[in-house]
Amino acid sequence: MSQNEKFDALNRVLVAFIESTDAMKKAAVDMSPEAALMTGQWLKCPKLEEKMVEYKTRSDALSGSCTRLSLVDLANMPVDALQSLFDEILQISHGLISTVMALFGMKLSRPLFDEVHRLAKAELTQVHGLVVSIHTGRFESCMAAIGQVWEMNEAIQKLPLTNKVAYKRALMGVLCVVKDTHREFKEARDESAELNKNKSLGEDEDEDEDEGVDKNMDDGWGVMMDDEEDGGFSPEEMPYVNAALSLMEKTFTFIKVTMDVMALLSEHPPSSTVFTMESTAHLDVEVWVATVFNIDKQFSTLVTNLGMELYAPLSLNSLQVQYDITYAGIAEVQQQLLEVYETCQKHNFFNEQSDTKMKNLLGGTKELLTQIDLERVCFISL
Repeated sequence: MSQNEKFDALNRVLVAFIESTDAMKKAAVDMSPEAALMTGQWLKCPKLEEKMVEYKTRSDALSGSCTRLSLVDLANMPVDALQSLFDEILQISHGLISTVMALFGMKLSRPLFDEVHRLAKAELTQVHGLVVSIHTGRFESCMAAIGQVWEMNEAIQKLPLTNKVAYKRALMGVLCVVKDTHREFKEARDESAELNKNKSLGEDEDEDEDEGVDKNMDDGWGVMMDDEEDGGFSPEEMPYVNAALSLMEKTFTFIKVTMDVMALLSEHPPSSTVFTMESTAHLDVEVWVATVFNIDKQFSTLVTNLGMELYAPLSLNSLQVQYDITYAGIAEVQQQLLEVYETCQKHNFFNEQSDTKMKNLLGGTKELLTQIDLERVCFISL
């Protein structure tokens, strides 16, 4: 095959894969809510782990081929050597694509599917760009593409091997968003409280006057800033801000509880006769985990949107709407927690110790939801 034929073959393979992964992603998004749960294998699955290790190995090999490209003078590289590298990249890409497509055919959870899809597409898109740059003689852009391939490979090497770990990492990401949002507005609330206190004590005197600055020397900046909002919350707004912060804090707790329940489900011995790959109990657990994850992951957006409503100027109507949407999400999580407990009782899933832990968790969330209900009533009546 000529160099052009080798390029065309590699180009077709890469473009076809990129298009097919996009089609698979769209199909998953367009499914009905029930079908789109993407219930991941919950029990330990050696085949899945082996295929993930294979994916990482092939990605590493592809990165190695790109590294060799970075070590040569592409502009003066012999045609035979360049064709040999094209052959190598084509062969490795074929293997990597085959592995990724095999993974897509397994029971991947939504978070693991999304990460494999995102990174595989990104890596092979960069490889495609690299091959096109070499073929068209645009060697100056090759190093940037090679660097991106290295970066994607590093991320691929950090991918979890199991659905359980993928769920945990994804939920930890949600927790970080909720925690950071809560911290940001708690600090703003505390600063505003101090400012309001100082104002009430008459301590907000103009510093220029205190220092005897000549007003005739004003450069106009102070005049321009006179109309600016200080971004703080007024005393009248404080009850609404406190209610929103309390809801964020309780959202954080509910997500942690769902993670604790997942941990309890993981403690159950896989050898149990009621929990096998084909058992109803196992399938029920997979559906529950996928369902509650789909709810929990929305809290990143819900809490962020709730925080956005706390920026000046505060719109109390918009804040209440977002408050209610977030509240509905928490109530839905509580309902799912009750349902999974009923499922576990039906299958005699928990031993006595795990059952006690589950009851304690549910008792805590029930009390939290009662507090939220009371705070919501107060919020509406403000």
